[in-house]
Amino acid sequence: MPTDPPLEVWGCHGGERLLPSGELRTLSLTPAQRAALERASEISLALLPERRVEKKPLSVAFHLRGLGDDVGCRLKEMLDPMCNCGLGLMPFDGGLELRILSCTKAMAVETIIAEEGDAVIAYLGDDFTDEDAFYAIKGKGLSALVRPEWRPTSADVWITPPEELLSFFDRWIEACR
Repeated sequence: MPTDPPLEVWGCHGGERLLPSGELRTLSLTPAQRAALERASEISLALLPERRVEKKPLSVAFHLRGLGDDVGCRLKEMLDPMCNCGLGLMPFDGGLELRILSCTKAMAVETIIAEEGDAVIAYLGDDFTDEDAFYAIKGKGLSALVRPEWRPTSADVWITPPEELLSFFDRWIEACR
C-alpha cells in the first residue's frame, strides 16, 4: 500500500537505504569482506543448522538462541579470524553477527538528522544493536526501546508491544498532522 509521503527505509545497520523515489543505495563490500562473509557462512555450518545462518547483503547473522553458551563460544573462535578487513563479530539479542563495521545504526540516524534539519524524528528499536542509535538521537528526537521485557537502555522511553506500540503510532500520527 503506497504511503503519502512515500517512506524511506534503512536496513543493514545503515548500509542499505531505500529512498522514497524507489532507488536502493547499498554500501559496497570489498572483495576481502565478501570472501570473509562467504567463508564464515560456510564454516558456521559445522556447528549450526543452515536455518540458523542468515545471509544479509552486508553481514551474516548466526541465530544461537537456545543452543547454549558453548556453541556461541566455539562459533566465536571459528569466526574471529574473519574479523579483519573491516568486519567485526557483534552480539545481538539471540546471536552473533559478522558485519561491516563502517555501518552503524547511529550513522543512519545522524544522516537523517543532517538531511532533515528540524524534522521531528523518533527511533524505535528492540535490540542491543540499537543502543548506538539511541545515543545518536539524544537531544534531537525521541528514542524508544520496544520489547516485552525491560532491559537497561539509553532509550528515552520503554514501549511494550503490541498495545502500547500501536497507541504510540496512533498518537505520533495525530501529533504530526
